[in-house]
Amino acid sequence: MVAAPALVLANESHKHKYCHTHNADKNRTRKVQTLVDSSVETTEIELRPVTRKHLRTVMKKEERTASHVVQVPKTVTETKTVMETKNRDVTKSRMVKTQVKQPQTSWVPQTTTEKAWRTVKKTVMHNRTVASTVQLANDCSCYQQQCGCQGQWNCGCCYPTCGCAPSAPKTTTKYSTVQVPVEVSVNEQYDRPVTRHVAVTRDVLVDRWVPQQYTETETYQSPK
Repeated sequence: MVAAPALVLANESHKHKYCHTHNADKNRTRKVQTLVDSSVETTEIELRPVTRKHLRTVMKKEERTASHVVQVPKTVTETKTVMETKNRDVTKSRMVKTQVKQPQTSWVPQTTTEKAWRTVKKTVMHNRTVASTVQLANDCSCYQQQCGCQGQWNCGCCYPTCGCAPSAPKTTTKYSTVQVPVEVSVNEQYDRPVTRHVAVTRDVLVDRWVPQQYTETETYQSPK
């Protein structure tokens, strides 16, 4: 059994965009301008032909008596100067380039030596007195200076077992002079090189423009 289609109420809006219209816009109107044929009375000005007089310049023939100049040949005498060509010598001046000697000063370095003093280290031999202790000789027969048992109670080569042996070794101080090297500072004179700039003048050739006179033959026009 087929179900009946649902009824659409009039006051409900459609879902389609092309047929959707609100109830409030159904009775709305608008003004539209159109062209319509109509009869209108107008006033027009018509121009009529008008006759006017104008002044115009026209060329007319007119006869009159005028003087007429006629050219007649006539012989006259006039003085004419005849020029002739002559030559003459003229002294002129011109500038020529020549070389002349000119002194020129230049500064050149020159090395010389001069005496100077400096402090140097030197090794010299100096005499020095040195003290040394020397043991005196002993004439005791049982005494030995290099005794191997010295310090023992029964040692027969030293005191007290050896009665003539000294209780203490007898020594004396001996002074001797020896030479030892010593480094000292001494002043020494030497030749120190010194460079100075010395002015040297010499002649050099330079170009100069000088005036020079010469004779030239020129042609001129002279009246006869």
